[in-house]
Amino acid sequence: MERIVEKMFYASRWLLAPIYLGLSLALVLLAFKFFQEVFHFLPIVFSVSESELVLGILSMVDMALVAVYW
Repeated sequence: MERIVEKMFYASRWLLAPIYLGLSLALVLLAFKFFQEVFHFLPIVFSVSESELVLGILSMVDMALVAVYW
């Protein structure tokens, strides 16, 4: 009986594989969005107001924190 339960637990890891693959893809998409935001703010860093710059930085920090804790 114990062997059957162990084999079921071991085999069930494959049920999570598509979920992990989807999460990995979402993390890649989040990284693309982060760098898109960085490249958006680089050329206009000296022409935007301070509040717009802070909001942009906070959105990038938010994306980074989501990526770390995901």
